[in-house]
Amino acid sequence: MVFQDILLDSTKLTELKVAGVLQSFVEHSKVYFDKGTYAYPGVDYTKEEIANASIEIITEYWFNQALSYASDTKPENTPGRRLYCMLIDGYPVNLNFCEVEGTTIHMCKTLFRPDAQGTKNYIFRYEYQNVRGASYLAEGVTLERTYVDIGGPMKQSIEAFAAYFSTIEECNIRDFSTCRYVGQETQDYSTGGQTWPGIKSEYSVTFDVFEMEIKS
Repeated sequence: MVFQDILLDSTKLTELKVAGVLQSFVEHSKVYFDKGTYAYPGVDYTKEEIANASIEIITEYWFNQALSYASDTKPENTPGRRLYCMLIDGYPVNLNFCEVEGTTIHMCKTLFRPDAQGTKNYIFRYEYQNVRGASYLAEGVTLERTYVDIGGPMKQSIEAFAAYFSTIEECNIRDFSTCRYVGQETQDYSTGGQTWPGIKSEYSVTFDVFEMEIKS
């Protein structure tokens, strides 16, 4: 089993969309967003309209989100944005939206799907965690900050990952023994004065936040 973490540009991202991979990510991740308070912030539609949106429309939303993190289409004022895709034997299983700021990486959003065998057991492989950690080290990162929906299942999942991986000696880059909950933070967003159809010009989102050290 070979794990590989790659940075995506708009061409590779579009290939994933055309191949149906992006929609697969959305279909398998949607349940997590529906359980929390994510509610697609910044989208200027009612809860009913969002709930009734087709998977194709939701996939298009995520495609546009991903374009704003891809290496060649991210906004000029956000040079630290990264879009990582984890492959297992060439099969995409994870799409990670993050932003590098100095020696800190902010994990903003993540889409998951099962591997080619139909399971998500790879998440509990230390090799998976080490390969992702190596990507962060290559950026000069020493601290990882993860933002999750309030009321969603990811807060408990991170706490479970920390308890599990902190006992595994081979998991030695993302140091789960240092993982800690640091509280809630509210972030403000703006289109910078631009007008985009269906997108709010300004909005705020509150997250639960975790921090963890990255070690070489």
